[in-house]
Amino acid sequence: LVPSARARAAAGAILVSGGLGGLALLPSAEVVLTVPPQILVGIGLSLVLSALTETALGGRAPQAIHGGWTISARHAGVVIGLLALTPIFTHDIAVQRSQAIDAGTAVILDSPINPLLKIGLAQKISDRLDSESGKVPTLGPVFEPLPSDPGERAETVQLRDELQNQLDRGATHAFSPSFGLAALLGLLALIPIGLSRRVDL
Repeated sequence: LVPSARARAAAGAILVSGGLGGLALLPSAEVVLTVPPQILVGIGLSLVLSALTETALGGRAPQAIHGGWTISARHAGVVIGLLALTPIFTHDIAVQRSQAIDAGTAVILDSPINPLLKIGLAQKISDRLDSESGKVPTLGPVFEPLPSDPGERAETVQLRDELQNQLDRGATHAFSPSFGLAALLGLLALIPIGLSRRVDL
């Protein structure tokens, strides 16, 4: 890489890693919190790809050859990333789902709502989780209609919100290890960038 391209590639790799690290450390499942890390990733990718493409197409060999190697390298990176991250993510999803169910069960048992209502809600929630397998379910419909008594209504709404928060936290945490590893892989890209030299083919 020429110095300017090397600097852009390194800066891009750092920004991508920082963005992925930010996604790995999200404090809650708020969509707005994902925007700054995604912006960092986008800027970083634009810097890295422009630098690598510029360098790859800058030699004396036909551009088609350089372009072919560039595309192959990108695809290889995607495949390696998927092979490394998919098993981790799948495992973490299963673990977080189990933990969320256990935590939700404890919340229901500790809730002051009517015991008969607890039994009915537990069955509805179980059915909802099964029907929306593979995504974070929205539990609002499970609690409809809400009790007419103001006290019971308030307790039921509180239970609904606590359970939804449990599920949202579980889903957020399930992504953390995968994003963390992806951030590490991004930083490892600094090694070949730093060791690279401009080679005219």
